[in-house]
Amino acid sequence: MFFDTSLIPDLATIDSAVLSLYVISKANTVGWTSAHAAIAITANTGTSVTAIASTDYQNVGATRLVTDIAYDDVTTSAYNNFTLNAAGLAYINKAGLTRLAARFAVDVDAGTPAFDANKLVEYDIQSAEAANKPRLVVQYHV
Repeated sequence: MFFDTSLIPDLATIDSAVLSLYVISKANTVGWTSAHAAIAITANTGTSVTAIASTDYQNVGATRLVTDIAYDDVTTSAYNNFTLNAAGLAYINKAGLTRLAARFAVDVDAGTPAFDANKLVEYDIQSAEAANKPRLVVQYHV
């Protein structure tokens, strides 16, 4: 997810920020724990803002920028709000784009969850082209 945060003045102090993702549906037919299937938000250092490349997977960070939302706590057909932590606030780019990635918590932790062929864990999250696009609301003062 890319957000143009260049309008925040250079001398501004960022007080808080909330990322809102609209989750249409979710599924966990593998049976991962709610913590493994949690949504984690990390940095994204992908280069293109218009196309996803197979190399983009390697361009996501391992530092959590929010508190994860556990699978059982994710609400479908609604926005789910992620409040950025201190690392997340420091990551906001006042000179350009703030790039974020949504990942499974178990992936961020380099864990090895259970696998079962023909089963899945997924979230259907609306993208920038949808009516309920991702939002990043930043509160700051100069």
